[in-house]
Amino acid sequence: MRKKYILLIVIVLAFKAITLGQQTKTAAINPIAPDSSYHKYSLPLVSVGVGIMTFFGDIGMYGSQITHVGKFNAASSFTIEQRIGSALGVSLNGVKGSLTEVDNRAYRHLNFQTDVMQFNLGIHFHFDNGFIINNTTLFAPYLTVGFGYMTFESRGDLRDKNGVRYHYWPDGSIRDQDYDWENPQNGNVIVQDYKFETKLDSLKQYTHNSLTIPVGVGINFKFSDRLEANISTNFYFTKTDAIDNLSYQKIDKFKFFDKHNDSYLYTNVTLQYNIGGKSRNQFGNKYYKNIDFKKLDKQDSDGDKVADSYDLCPDTPKGVRVDKDGCPIDSDHDGVPDYLDKESHTPVGSIVDENGVALTPQMMEDKFIRDSLIMEGALVFDKDTSMTKSDVNESLIKQQTQAYYNSIKTDNTNNQNQTSHNGHVVVPNNTTTNNTNVNTNTNINTNTNTNTNNTNENTNNSNVNLNEVNSPIGGIIYKVQIGSVNNADSKEYFKKTFGITEEMKVDAFQGAYKYSIGTFYTYISARQYANSIRARTGINAFVISFKDGSRIPVSDAKTITGQ
Repeated sequence: MRKKYILLIVIVLAFKAITLGQQTKTAAINPIAPDSSYHKYSLPLVSVGVGIMTFFGDIGMYGSQITHVGKFNAASSFTIEQRIGSALGVSLNGVKGSLTEVDNRAYRHLNFQTDVMQFNLGIHFHFDNGFIINNTTLFAPYLTVGFGYMTFESRGDLRDKNGVRYHYWPDGSIRDQDYDWENPQNGNVIVQDYKFETKLDSLKQYTHNSLTIPVGVGINFKFSDRLEANISTNFYFTKTDAIDNLSYQKIDKFKFFDKHNDSYLYTNVTLQYNIGGKSRNQFGNKYYKNIDFKKLDKQDSDGDKVADSYDLCPDTPKGVRVDKDGCPIDSDHDGVPDYLDKESHTPVGSIVDENGVALTPQMMEDKFIRDSLIMEGALVFDKDTSMTKSDVNESLIKQQTQAYYNSIKTDNTNNQNQTSHNGHVVVPNNTTTNNTNVNTNTNINTNTNTNTNNTNENTNNSNVNLNEVNSPIGGIIYKVQIGSVNNADSKEYFKKTFGITEEMKVDAFQGAYKYSIGTFYTYISARQYANSIRARTGINAFVISFKDGSRIPVSDAKTITGQ
């Protein structure tokens, strides 16, 4: 009985260590948080497992003096549990296995084996209840106690495989006859086969069943909301001392927790399936729950016969031939599609301009100077398509180009020391230029890939409502960006240079100030207005999108709004 107490103390201490470790460890959060109305344990959990059973009784209680062939017996189990609230659970459990023990001391020679069938109801206390441990933790300890019923039928290994009964001799051997003091040389040596073939209670002197009280501890490992693993150990107190067919007192007069009662330990590993759980791809995102993704998979916004979900070039103009990826055909592979290419058979390897025309070295040098020079106090951002070459004051460019060439003639060394920094030409301090009234605090981006050939869009600015009054879908609004500079006070520039009379909004984004016009709740209306701005001013205006005030990719905005 003392061993039982020691075992229980070890279990409690181990569980305490697990609990303290969990409390000090930051809870792991699922990558996608479930909806607040979702309760993954609303339906039962079903688990199956395998483990080992260890017997504690009259046979096998003398430590190293016996052969422990039966300390580890295979067993299997199943459990159905229903969680009640955040902390409690009720379960139905079943265990099928065997108990075995052998004691071959010279004066004793006892052994038994029995098949065990165990059923019980259990109550579980889960520590991942949101109070003790966060309910999103991946490791969740628990305690369990229950009340059950078991059956057993003990058998002994009394004969060898030929049916010859074992006779244990003083010299430690096993013979096929009793020890003969007068003729100790008689008797054939036989080997115990540990096949438990003989019923030990053939006269039915006691009942072969008992009530049980299982007490246990375990820990769940949560792989997902549907699948968990479980490691647990349960100690079964019984109300019998007859499992090993050896009783300390009168059979069938036992009480629970009597120090002479037989008991056993079941330690197992299980896989647990949560019927009410969701797989990770079922969580989704709350923004997408009302979207018909099957319909979106087939949607073809630009009508090029390539679905949007596979279209690498959205918004292809009507009637333009495309390849399997939805991109306009580029026959000469110069990077400019055929419908914009003004030189259809450019030699392979040539560097071309935005019209697909091969560039000469002189043309490339002029273009580099043009894109890099200071324009009316604004440095060009090469990688932002807010403005086009039509935004540039041609007379100013000529003046600045001449000043640049004059500086080269004055000091050729300075020209060699020019460096490119973030897409801008940096002129050393000792380089002389003719333009001394340049404001370098404003950066305007140019993009020479302006496409004004799309005649299928509505370019009548008067037909576009700049401030739609509909409610935004999912907090999404669209705007039309007309410029990107490094100065938040450039509205007058856009008014005087391009005749922009609409109200302009300024947003700081990616290290620059983005100037935009209008508020739209549909992508189509925003795109139509962007096309009208292009036609009217020459600015390469384009659509941008916001969700709850934060800028997001237009593709994400279209997905959320189902457009």
